[in-house]
Amino acid sequence: MKNRLRRAVKIFSAFVIGMILYIAFHELGHLIVAVSAGATITEYSIIHAHTSWVGGTFTINKYLWVNVNGALLPILLSYIYALTYSEKIKNEFYKAISFVVSVAPLFSLLAWVIIPILNTFGMMSNGLADDDVTKFVFYFSVGHSPIWVSIGAAAMIALGVFIVVKKGIIRGWITYIRKSE
Repeated sequence: MKNRLRRAVKIFSAFVIGMILYIAFHELGHLIVAVSAGATITEYSIIHAHTSWVGGTFTINKYLWVNVNGALLPILLSYIYALTYSEKIKNEFYKAISFVVSVAPLFSLLAWVIIPILNTFGMMSNGLADDDVTKFVFYFSVGHSPIWVSIGAAAMIALGVFIVVKKGIIRGWITYIRKSE
């Protein structure tokens, strides 16, 4: 019973730390582009998952980057982390956190697959107008089909899945979970 509780705490801790890291890097992605546009950052909050700024010179390309970079930065960092993963390390927390930081960001890309498809077929709700994907698609669709966004996101998901499977992160996670049963 004591071992199960320890494992549950490790898994919970890994998920909490993984989500905090994801939010921090997501907001940092927005911040980097805003600063590169000359904006002054007025708020960077992990707790509220929000970054705001004033000023700056934003071209259409900067608007595209400020919206997509919130997803791109954590994804690229998760790829790098996954590529450095070692199956030889037997630490249980390492297995848990590796799974979370390598796999969880891939789920954020599902919105980048689904929302552009909904937009293409006129199935978007005005209630979604304030999210990063919808803003990106708004500017991107001026000259391109939103389906390309879906294709790009699906390709990034496929690449991420390939990496975590090839590096043994999924296998390590499954082994870790089976030990707790």
